[in-house]
Amino acid sequence: MAQQGKLDREFLNHYTTGAAQTLAAVEEWTPERTADYCQLPQEALLAFYQMIAASDTLVTLYSMGINQSTAGVDKGNAIIILHLATGKIGRAGCGPFSITGQPNAMGGREVGGLANQLASHMGFSPQEVDRVGRFWKSDNVTKSPGLNAVELFRAVEKGEIKAVWIMGTNPLVSLPDADRVRAGLARCELVIVSDVMRDTDTSRFAHIRFPALGWGEKEGTVTNSERRISRQRAFLPAPGEAKPDWWIIARIAQRLGHGAAFAWDHPHAIFTEHAALTAFENHGERQLNLAALTQLTRAQWDGLTPWQWPVNREVFTRAHRVPVNPQTHGATPNLLYPFTLNSGRMRDQWHTMTRTGYVPRLMQHRDEPTVEISPQDAARLGMQDGQLARISAPRGLMVARARINDGQRPGELFVPMHWNNYFSHQGKVNALVEGRCDPLSGQPESKQTAVRLMPWQPAWQGELYSREELTLPTYVHWWRKAAKGVSRLTLAGDKPLLEWLLAHCAGQGWQLQIAQTGERSSLLAWHHGALMLGFWQDVALPGLAHTFIEAAFHVAPVALAERHALLNGQDPGERSDPGRIICSCFSVGENAIREAIAGGCDSAAALGAKLRCGTNCGSCVPELKAMLSVRV
Repeated sequence: MAQQGKLDREFLNHYTTGAAQTLAAVEEWTPERTADYCQLPQEALLAFYQMIAASDTLVTLYSMGINQSTAGVDKGNAIIILHLATGKIGRAGCGPFSITGQPNAMGGREVGGLANQLASHMGFSPQEVDRVGRFWKSDNVTKSPGLNAVELFRAVEKGEIKAVWIMGTNPLVSLPDADRVRAGLARCELVIVSDVMRDTDTSRFAHIRFPALGWGEKEGTVTNSERRISRQRAFLPAPGEAKPDWWIIARIAQRLGHGAAFAWDHPHAIFTEHAALTAFENHGERQLNLAALTQLTRAQWDGLTPWQWPVNREVFTRAHRVPVNPQTHGATPNLLYPFTLNSGRMRDQWHTMTRTGYVPRLMQHRDEPTVEISPQDAARLGMQDGQLARISAPRGLMVARARINDGQRPGELFVPMHWNNYFSHQGKVNALVEGRCDPLSGQPESKQTAVRLMPWQPAWQGELYSREELTLPTYVHWWRKAAKGVSRLTLAGDKPLLEWLLAHCAGQGWQLQIAQTGERSSLLAWHHGALMLGFWQDVALPGLAHTFIEAAFHVAPVALAERHALLNGQDPGERSDPGRIICSCFSVGENAIREAIAGGCDSAAALGAKLRCGTNCGSCVPELKAMLSVRV
C-alpha cells in the first residue's frame, strides 16, 4: 500500500512517530511472501488491500483468534498500525474494535482488574504508584505487575502462593493444561471461590465458598468496547444468602481490620470513588477521566444514561508505530502429533457451561463434545461422521464425536471449549492445550495445539436415564445431557455395563424389564409403578424417542403396548423424528428443514416463513444457508 501511495501520509506525519522504521521492517514482506505465509491466494490478498484503500472508512472486528496467541500483542499492533497508516482511526466509522469474551471486559480493565496495571489504566511508574497511594492514603501500593493467570497457577503448583480467591471464573476448565492446573489447586492451602453456581470444577476444590449474585441480580455499571458506561439494574431478586461481590469483599476487609478503606454501603459509593481516581491529578495526559461523574448523587447515578468517556483525536500525536515481524506459534505438527487443533466457542453455550449446560433448549443443537475434521482427513483415517474419536497430546486425552465439515482445512481440527468434568468424562479440550503464552500480554495460545486423532470404535454405546445421578465405573465414557427432572447420560465403553446396572437395581429392590436382541440390550427398572431407570445399548449409538422416554419418568405409561415400546426405546405413536435440532429457539430439527427444502423453500427467509427457524435470535441462519447450499 505504501508503494501504491495508499497510505495517509498527512496523518502519519502529524499524529504518529516511527513510521519510517515500520515501513522499512515490512519492505521484505512482498505480496507473494505474505500470501504464502498466510496460506492465501495472492489475488485474494491484493483484493483485500484494494478494498481497504478504496474505502473511506474501516472497522476491524477481532476476537480470541487474535488475542489467544503467543503473538497476540503483535497481531493487535499490526491491526492498529494498519488503521494508523491509513488514517482510519479516531473518527466515525473507523477503528480497531475488539470483540471481547466478556460484556464488561473493558469495565474490568478500567478498575484495575488486570495483573499488569493499577486502577484507572495507570501503570507502575514511580509517579503512578505514588499517585494511587496518595489518593487512597496508603503506603502499601504494589510497585510491580502481578502474575497473569497461567503464571499464577504455576506459582500455586509450586507452593509459592498459598491462598487464592477465585471469583466468577472456572480456571480448571478454561485455562490451558487444565489437568496440571487441577493438580496444583488441589495442593493449595486455602482456596476461596465466589460464584453464582454451587458446583463447578473449580468450586469442588474450595475450602470456603461464597454465594455471589449473578449479573441480573445486582446493581452497578458495565463498560463496553467503545468505552460506553451503562447502568446495570437488577431485574431479579437476590436468591438465598447470595450477595454482590463488593459486599463480600468489604466484609472480609472489615474482618481483617481495614473497614475504613472499604466502608461502602452501596455501589454508588464505589462508582464515585472510581470516577474520582480517574480524575485525580489528571490534566489531560490520561484519557480515562470521569471527572464529570464524580459528584453524582445516588439518584443521579441510579438514573445514569449510557455515557461514553471521550477520546481526543490529538492523542494520536503520541502514537508510536512498532514494527511487527510474524512469529510462529510453536505448535509444530509432527509424525506423532500430525494435526493442528483449534478451540473456541459455539453458538448456544457460554464459557464452561456452568449455567447454559443445564438448559435443555440450549443443548438441543449440539449436546456433546465434537471434533470437526475435513473430508480428506476423515477419508484417510477411515473415520465416519458421528463416529467417536480420541484426541491426544503430550498433556492429556479427550474423547469427542467426529463431525465431517467441508469448511475445515485439511490437517486442522476444531473442538468447542465448553465441556467440563460435570458434563463429560474426558471431554475438556484444555486438557490438551499447552500453556504457551504471549511474552507481553501473558495470554495463552489456545488456537494452535499439535495433537493426534484416532477413530475409536467402542464395544458398545448407549443411553442411560435415571431419577438420580449415578456414579458409574471409571471405565465408562459418558456425556451428560440436559433433561427436565431426570438424569440423562450418553455412554460408551469397551467393558460391559449391563451387569453393573443389574446389580445396582437389584440392590434397590426395583422390578426389572430386560430385552436382548443380538447386540442390542435394554433395561427398565420400576418401583411402585414409577420408572426409576432406563438403559439402552447397541454396537452403535441407538436411535431413541427421547421425548417419549423423558415423559415416561413424569407420567409412567400404563398400557402394555406403551411399556413394550418404552422397553424398545421407541414412541408408540406416529410422531416423526425431528432429527438434530438446528433452531434452538423454536426446536426445529434437521429433518423438517430438509423436507421443507425439498418442498421448494429456497432461502433462509422462506424456511423462516414456513418453520419459523432463523426468525428469532438468528444464530442458526448460517447453518440454514449451508443446508440450502448442498440441496440436490
